[in-house]
Amino acid sequence: MKLKNLIIFLLLFSCGLKTDEIKNENIISKNEFTKILIDIHLAEADFELNKVNNATRALDDLKEEYSKIYKDYNIDENIFSKTLSYYSERPAELEEIYLEMLEELNFKREQLH
Repeated sequence: MKLKNLIIFLLLFSCGLKTDEIKNENIISKNEFTKILIDIHLAEADFELNKVNNATRALDDLKEEYSKIYKDYNIDENIFSKTLSYYSERPAELEEIYLEMLEELNFKREQLH
């Protein structure tokens, strides 16, 4: 009886792993997602600086920049959104991503000075 229960548990457990793997198939890795977020935050900062002069033009530029980022990383808005949702449900991983992103942005800022 115990062996039967163990086999059932292992089957259920292995099915659960496969489902999770399939679910994560379109999830961007933490390393790549960090790079994407850096590019997005830089584009957003550029937008904030330029919208004072011409909000319409700045918004058009931001949309173009998003498209360029998606193309550069071979993703689309849907994959980006799914990945953001995925990591949002895992706050510890999202915090790691943002800490790495902040480190990289601070490094880039120091290079400018």
